[in-house]
Amino acid sequence: QLANEPPIEIIRQESTDNGDGNFNFLFETANGIYKEVSGYPTANGAQAMTGSFRFPLDDGQIVEVSFTADENGYLPVSDFIPTPHPIPAHVLETLAIVDELVRQGATWDEQGRRIT
Repeated sequence: QLANEPPIEIIRQESTDNGDGNFNFLFETANGIYKEVSGYPTANGAQAMTGSFRFPLDDGQIVEVSFTADENGYLPVSDFIPTPHPIPAHVLETLAIVDELVRQGATWDEQGRRIT
């Protein structure tokens, strides 16, 4: 919220906590911000969450993100998240050659020179 702007109305807010590690949380504001999260304990005793959020940009686009947060880290998914460029074919071929050499027992020194 900007200093000279009125507060944004929360038009929906829900929360449940079962006390056993399971919970749900949701809120939505009058200006289009939305967040929903569900949490649950994992088999190894950690806490995991899934959810989504969205918010409007100044140009009218809506950013939407879904996510999972668990023992594998925070994994967001959105068309607004940049993705790396594809690995060029010649690099993939070189990596395949190196993998094959390693399978055959090849080793390299600290400067990258092959020693076996």
